[in-house]
Amino acid sequence: MKLSKTRILTLLGAAALLATSPASARPVPLCETSVFSPLDVPALQNNNNAVPIEIGTKFSSTVAGNVVGARVYMGASNSGAYTATLWTGGGVPLGSALFPAFAGPGWNQVTFSSPIPINANQTYVISVYSEDGWYEATYNFFDNAIVNPPLRGLAAGEDGPNGVYRFGAGGGFPTNGFNNTSYFADVVFESPCDDFDLSWWTIDCGGGSSTDGTFIINGTSGQPDAGRMTGGLYFSLVGGFWGAAGAAPSCPADFNDDGLVDDEDFVLFATMYDILDCAAIAMPPGCPADLNGDFLVDDADFVIFVDAYNELLCP
Repeated sequence: MKLSKTRILTLLGAAALLATSPASARPVPLCETSVFSPLDVPALQNNNNAVPIEIGTKFSSTVAGNVVGARVYMGASNSGAYTATLWTGGGVPLGSALFPAFAGPGWNQVTFSSPIPINANQTYVISVYSEDGWYEATYNFFDNAIVNPPLRGLAAGEDGPNGVYRFGAGGGFPTNGFNNTSYFADVVFESPCDDFDLSWWTIDCGGGSSTDGTFIINGTSGQPDAGRMTGGLYFSLVGGFWGAAGAAPSCPADFNDDGLVDDEDFVLFATMYDILDCAAIAMPPGCPADLNGDFLVDDADFVIFVDAYNELLCP
């Protein structure tokens, strides 16, 4: 199809837009991950042997990234000062931080003063020193590895025992193990967000679910359009019903649904391109300009948009 002068000028303007927003200057979405689920609860709580204790968890990551903090599960009776330390697998301390005041039973968290880089596929230990000797535990927790990609809590025997502990004032690198017990010391790890895919799922009368790794959608029939929902920082869900037989939109670049991919759609695309991140509050619901499904409106989406723009008429 031959382009009109107006449409050629629009595409030239788009090229200028890309020139002022190079992909290399745009932020990479980062996600935080921990070994333990927020729902992991120690079976034995409020334990104390009347001596200070350092408890720890051995872990590794399949990707390089930064340890930005630590967390530990505390029982209702816990008291005193707590200090988190990140160690190499060989016992070299990489950084430490003092926990804030006890925030109540459950997971308590501290942030390191600066991110600590770690390498992929190497063993590290995150530990927490309890000055008053409090700890929580679940026996045989590390009989098997605990995997929460990209993190892996090592199974006991992979690289010595896991979890680990050390008694004594002042603490230190924990190396002792007992019955593969977890003491619920955990890491807060930051790395580039991984791609994931949740394929659309038709929900019959009984409902259903769609899953990819740690992401799960559960659905029931008969509910109204749910609108936009967000989870974490870098993904969003839009609820509702398919227009016909579960088919995806046939003209996704037609943002104003007028049957054309034209200059009006380009103005809408440019607005979303400037926002970039699909999880941003300013992004229109559903992030319609994310044409390749990577949760960013970037140069790759512009290439797809131009192909549709050149066709003008929707199929």
